Amino acid sequence: MQYGKGNSKGFLGEDIVRFLGENGTMLEIPNCIFGQATSIADDFVGAKFDGILGLAYQSLSAFGAPNPLLNAMEQGLLDSPIFTVYLEERGLKDNVPG
Repeated sequence: MQYGKGNSKGFLGEDIVRFLGENGTMLEIPNCIFGQATSIADDFVGAKFDGILGLAYQSLSAFGAPNPLLNAMEQGLLDSPIFTVYLEERGLKDNVPG
């Protein structure tokens, strides 16, 4: 699978994806197809993350699968295609603000 920077090799899986929502509510999205990496490009080795959440349009998917939020829309689990993130400042970690 080719990314904007680097690539990975692996296989596809299907499972329930869960997002914690407002007031502790849980959005459960069944039948989500996602890639599971068995090897990754050297650019990602040692990175301080352990996955990538793809939110691109289905037409940009390497496998033609909808991203979890579009999948939720198709299943009638969301009223509108809006996704937000709340970032809370927590001071310095490894001399990096965040």
